[in-house]
Amino acid sequence: MQKVIRHRELARLRNLLTRHWAAAVVGRTGLGKNSLLKALEANWEGTVIRVPCNSSESTTPYSGIDILLTAVGALKNRSSILSADGASTTSVSSRTEAGVEVDSPAVLDADVERRAGGESTAALADAAIDALCATQPPENTLIVIAGADEMDDHSQSVLGQIIRRLPSGRFRIAVSAHSITSESPLGPIACVELRDLSHDELIELVHRLTDGRIADESARIAASAASGRPLALRHILDAMNRSERLGESALTIPVRTGRAGDSLMRDIIGNPGTETLALLRLLSLAPSTPCRPLLARVPGFWEIVDELEARDIVERRGAYLRITHGLVRAWAHQSMSSSERIAGHEQLAEDCAEFDSRLEHWHSSFSRPTEQSAPTLIDDSRSFIRQGASEAGIEFVERAMRVSSEEEALATGLLDVAQMLYERSEFVFASRYVRIVARSSRRSLAVRARTLDIQITFAQRQTLPSHLLNSWTRAELAEVPADVARLQLILSICRSERGEYAEADELLRAAQGASNHLGEPERQLLEAAMIRVESSRGRDLTALRSFTAMRTRDSEGLEPDYVLSVASGLMLTEHYESAQAALALLRDNSDRGTIWRTQALCLQAETAVRAGHLRQANELIDSIGSREDDAAHVRPDRLLTLRCWQLLIAGRASDAEPVEAQLAALATATDNRRLLAELNALQGSALLRMGYPAEAVRHLHRCDELSTAEVSPNVRRHESDLIEALIEIGRREHAGLLVQQLRKRVERCHSRWAELALSRCEALLASGEKSSELFNLALRSWRPQDSLFEKALTHTAFARRLNDLGSGPRAREQFLTAASIFAEVGAERLAEGDGSQASLSAAATAPPVLPQLSELSEEELKVVELVRAGLKNKEIARRVFVSLRTVELRLTAVYRKLNVGSRTELVSRLAGNPRLAAV
Repeated sequence: MQKVIRHRELARLRNLLTRHWAAAVVGRTGLGKNSLLKALEANWEGTVIRVPCNSSESTTPYSGIDILLTAVGALKNRSSILSADGASTTSVSSRTEAGVEVDSPAVLDADVERRAGGESTAALADAAIDALCATQPPENTLIVIAGADEMDDHSQSVLGQIIRRLPSGRFRIAVSAHSITSESPLGPIACVELRDLSHDELIELVHRLTDGRIADESARIAASAASGRPLALRHILDAMNRSERLGESALTIPVRTGRAGDSLMRDIIGNPGTETLALLRLLSLAPSTPCRPLLARVPGFWEIVDELEARDIVERRGAYLRITHGLVRAWAHQSMSSSERIAGHEQLAEDCAEFDSRLEHWHSSFSRPTEQSAPTLIDDSRSFIRQGASEAGIEFVERAMRVSSEEEALATGLLDVAQMLYERSEFVFASRYVRIVARSSRRSLAVRARTLDIQITFAQRQTLPSHLLNSWTRAELAEVPADVARLQLILSICRSERGEYAEADELLRAAQGASNHLGEPERQLLEAAMIRVESSRGRDLTALRSFTAMRTRDSEGLEPDYVLSVASGLMLTEHYESAQAALALLRDNSDRGTIWRTQALCLQAETAVRAGHLRQANELIDSIGSREDDAAHVRPDRLLTLRCWQLLIAGRASDAEPVEAQLAALATATDNRRLLAELNALQGSALLRMGYPAEAVRHLHRCDELSTAEVSPNVRRHESDLIEALIEIGRREHAGLLVQQLRKRVERCHSRWAELALSRCEALLASGEKSSELFNLALRSWRPQDSLFEKALTHTAFARRLNDLGSGPRAREQFLTAASIFAEVGAERLAEGDGSQASLSAAATAPPVLPQLSELSEEELKVVELVRAGLKNKEIARRVFVSLRTVELRLTAVYRKLNVGSRTELVSRLAGNPRLAAV
């Protein structure tokens, strides 16, 4: 197994020693201080002197400094041990342990007299510094003092003076300590402070230490028990046998910590008293214990509990008590002999019989196991999981697996447990139990396990098996058609969510062939799959019918995937209030810690965005981000997309960059074209609002390429932004083609949003007063239920168009109306205005330099803009997609209308005109 080395902190320590000549590593026991110093020594280019400190010598004044000076003095007489790279190392723990007659500096004997005479610490430090310098060590000599805070107080004071006053030169000093405060003698030293590792960091370390040869569930158990300490993690992994590491057998909970447990415990709880130790040992025997029987067995029970609770070692949940610190529980459990543990289980089984039969079953499985112990423990585990105690439920399952003589007998119960854990985002152990059930000889269980495995994977990574119709065998299709149909329908729903509608439709039709065999849950999934496919085509009939029927059904009998699909279908067909009502029903009937609640919140936020209720959307996104459960691991595609939208709409483009990078990486890793299209749509829209139409076109065009499978224009909502961006950069012919395509799509697939967006695009493309007429017509047709945000965008586009036409006051009026609506719906950043809107507002109040510009057609005005930008006629022709001859004819007409005789005169007269935007 690899060593535990914190490479980031090691780099920081090396950096400190290049800038300073002394540095410290600070942290609690088990965080890797000594490993860090050893790694520093191993690659040090020069002589290394180790000065170990021992707490047993802390009562002897100046013993620490005595050892330090002895070690450095040994440079003259020691037998050097050369490493492969030429570095030499000396280690001593006292003057006599150097193994040679030490020509130690004469300062040591003089020090004794000075101590007796009350010589000051500063004077002793001066003498020690002289002695250190007198040894004339080689260049770049590193002195390593492990456990400097275990030195006696006098030595720490002298060492602090040495650190502050030793002249820079040949020495570098690296020390380790539990803590160094500003009042500490070592306070001035630059520090690398080691913190507890997070759970995710520990998981990463597990895989690095084991070269990836460990099951996810075993890594999870080890990381949780290590409680942030990498040294403890290594000892836990060392104590695991091969089958446990690979997840091939029941996991040992609590874990074993090996011989290192005692030193770690001293740092965590010191030296516990007899009663405290007795309580910890009893609590270590079960994931939870009733308080009442413990009162009679442990004197001073509540005082001990209060102290341990204040130190985050135990936790009270109602009438129950449990150890929350994984290392403490492991150590307390390991501190007993097997006979002591059995006796404890017998006592607690008797005690718990009166209070909690589940815990009686638990303790009896150790003291008096029977054939019924395993299935009983499985049943009890479900009870714990329903109560939100998933960790206790998992421990019960692992115990059931250990005492069971036949894996097949537990398969049905394990599958139920896996489903419950999946719904509570405990994906690691849900996958573990699914893998076990998938080995079952019963086809129904094997197919159901396969289905659940697909759901677990999709919830985490949105990936699916590459094959479609060969996820089941003919024998399975003939023997368990309902289970196979459920598998097909889950796959169909997932394919629809990825925008793979042809595959989703194929799976849906395959499942419909078994409609006579379907029960109520499968029938709901059949409707759900139909809604997903139909709503992508703009059809709302099935979604509306299902929503009406759903309100009359028993809410407890509704499949969550069914409710989510109904809500999604209603959202995509613009029945926003009904969609929110369906999602509110799902939220009200889902436990707070379930994935259904998280997914409902995400879909509610997306519905609010589409409806133009931006303030509500922001509040929902914030509520998802503030949750303390595992919400971040459920549908990261939805969470990241919403977070990206939130940052971009707020104008926080720099903050959005890391989120965009995560989204792009996820979409690429999962080959998710729909997610990549959504990201490009968000980026293009933001760039357009920020005044960068050329960059917006690039992203929106990429979105268009990735959205060829979308029938409904309301699904992606990128086309109107693409058309507007193309108009902004002068590609009006291209924009006109897209308007025609959008018009045909609206005719084939009705969408109120698309109708309003189309009317805005047509008004932008129109010339002169026709454009104003179309904008006024579009705004007059707005209904109360239509999106106010989209209305504000239309007012903004109208303002820009009026400004181009020379109607400054009218443009300002439209701009102010747009700003008012933006503020109302929660788009404050757009209400304040970006750079492009600010220039628009200023231009709206300034008179045009050339009133004749209003006489030009849209085509002629665009040519004028490009001429002013410095483009040649051929470049203009390519930019606006016309022939060179057409550009020349338009320029001739411009010369005549503006009464200029040449290109140079035209550019000169156009200089400073506020009505022409830079291209």
